[in-house]
Amino acid sequence: MKKIKSQNTGFIALITTIIISIILLTIITGVSAMSFGLRFNILNSELKTKSTRLAEACAETAILNLVQNSSYGGRETIFVKGSPCYICQVDTLGVNKVIYTQASSSNMYSNLKVQIEPTSGRVISWLETNSITISGGTCTILLQV
Repeated sequence: MKKIKSQNTGFIALITTIIISIILLTIITGVSAMSFGLRFNILNSELKTKSTRLAEACAETAILNLVQNSSYGGRETIFVKGSPCYICQVDTLGVNKVIYTQASSSNMYSNLKVQIEPTSGRVISWLETNSITISGGTCTILLQV
């Protein structure tokens, strides 16, 4: 008797290879998309840190100005390494002063509200807020975090 050769000898191996390739391609695509999103999260974190540091620099500058001149009212722009931050206003709250500062870095915003004792410069409270609303108008920029 003559043996008939099957024409399906490589079919199972071919289908298995295709299925494994599809699974690996799906995994690689998912990992690639996750790492791409992670890069933007890291970038946003760095930009938020930069805007916070800028707003803090403005607050420190305003504290120094208040200690040197108790009638200092703010409303000025400070540049730190070429990046602007804003001392929006300095309000009086009893015997204390409240400083409002804002800074941004590529659409990442920081708003600070700092309460100090003006003669010594001692910080009573230091808060980051969602937005700044000041009396007598608006800041140079009024931003939402």
